[in-house]
Amino acid sequence: MSLNPKRLAQIKTKILRILAGRNYSEQELHKKLKTQFTADEVLFGLSWAKNYQLIPNSIEEQQNLAQLFVASWQRKKFGINKINQKLKEKGLPTVSADPLVEITNALTLIQKRTQSSTKNLTKEQLARYLLSKGYSTQTVQKALRQWLTELKS
Repeated sequence: MSLNPKRLAQIKTKILRILAGRNYSEQELHKKLKTQFTADEVLFGLSWAKNYQLIPNSIEEQQNLAQLFVASWQRKKFGINKINQKLKEKGLPTVSADPLVEITNALTLIQKRTQSSTKNLTKEQLARYLLSKGYSTQTVQKALRQWLTELKS
């Protein structure tokens, strides 16, 4: 089956417009394109994008893209579990946590949460909050212990 040259030009244009906003993984791009184009057209578009190095082509490039997302999400104080979940959704390799960064970010969130709250938050409420942000149980326990010792001193 031959592909329509006009449709191929449309998919190239669509890919360029999508990638003008931010970087996308192959899986994300595939998901966006499959709503408007046939499977053959999407495969053509993805291979065209790979040939022109518009999307990650190698494992190293995928890891670099993953690191860009990780840095962004760490600035938003997400925990490693949430970060890895989001990376899997994007079809990118997962990363390991830096325990010091995790605890520091968790402590920052605890301080912000307790300062902005008008009522006294319990240890359990703070723990649930951190778990919802994607922090591991061990990180939550260490951060809460450290926060409590800072309060006492």
